[in-house]
Amino acid sequence: MLTPSLLSPIGAQRKACAACEMVEPLGVSQPTVSHHLKILRQAGLVVSEKRGRWVYYRTVAQRLAALSRVLQA
Repeated sequence: MLTPSLLSPIGAQRKACAACEMVEPLGVSQPTVSHHLKILRQAGLVVSEKRGRWVYYRTVAQRLAALSRVLQA
């Protein structure tokens, strides 16, 4: 499943990154990356910010920590 895999590159960079920056490392198309980022955004695990033509994403640490606690229970 691609959606959880997207959290690693975003969180590891500790900064916002654009969908196009994740295409090559993940080996999938840009529309696929954007679709899964939309799912993560709807779940509240990432937030987005439009800068010019690009949308940048970053993780929401509190939500990821809460999810981690639930999964470990």
